[in-house]
Amino acid sequence: YFSEKDIRNGFSAFDVINSESISEVKPYSEGKCSEIDVDLPKNYVDIIKKREEIIISNAKSNIKYWGNNVTPMGQATFDFIHKTHPNCLWNNENIEVMGITVSPPYLPENCSGDDKRALERIRCVIEKFRERISGEPH
Repeated sequence: YFSEKDIRNGFSAFDVINSESISEVKPYSEGKCSEIDVDLPKNYVDIIKKREEIIISNAKSNIKYWGNNVTPMGQATFDFIHKTHPNCLWNNENIEVMGITVSPPYLPENCSGDDKRALERIRCVIEKFRERISGEPH
């Protein structure tokens, strides 16, 4: 089930439905396609439950990468930094990476730290992220 949310280019949003809450599955009747006869494998419920277990397991292992009380832009900034610097972590509302602290609103000028090279590197990563989401260089 995919929900239609305001999604910027390069970002995804989806909702997961717990299989135990599903009581009946019916085809969508207002579709423009003719009826499709699909033979599901006999173990389709097991297949769905296994997929659900994997999704839940992945979500539990990735929960440390989800910021609490942060803006969607803050989370998107973290996710972008995490792609090239997987050692970054949340410290309350701040992103900590390579000894650098990135504070809200997560702009290059919101970076602080003593290591000049790391500071410049993280600022550069954030600038690249901002360029990518805005579609124009800053």
